[in-house]
Amino acid sequence: MTYFSKMSESAGLVSGMASSLDVDLTERLASSPETGARSYAEMVRRCSNCTQQSACAQLQEANPMLDDAPEYCTNRDLLHR
Repeated sequence: MTYFSKMSESAGLVSGMASSLDVDLTERLASSPETGARSYAEMVRRCSNCTQQSACAQLQEANPMLDDAPEYCTNRDLLHR
C-alpha cells in the first residue's frame, strides 16, 4: 500500500469512528483552525500506525453507532463525547 493510500484509508477510519461515536470532528476542531488541522493530521497519523485497522473497519461496518471507541483505538482519548 502506498503512503497516500494508507493515509486516505486512515482518514476514512478516523472519520468513520467519529461518526460511529456521534462526535462532530468539524465542530470540535474548528474552534482553532490551525491547531485543529494539526490535531486532525495527528489523529490520522496515529491511526495509520495502528495494527488493528482491519478490526476497526469491521467494527465500524458491523456497528453504525458505538458508545465508546475500542480499547485498541489510538485516538480513543480524543474521540470521547
